[in-house]
Amino acid sequence: MPLNDLKDILRRRAELLKILQQIWQMWDEQRGIGRQRRCEFFLHIGHQLILPEDV
Repeated sequence: MPLNDLKDILRRRAELLKILQQIWQMWDEQRGIGRQRRCEFFLHIGHQLILPEDV
């Protein structure tokens, strides 16, 4: 895999994580979701973001 492709994948992944952080903040403000639930959501989504074909 060319280095530029890898850099692009990592950049897109970082952008997605920033969006997820904004979603978590909105959830906290709107519904008061606890830290444990947020961590479970992060782990679920985090696994979805790490796709084998990207590696």
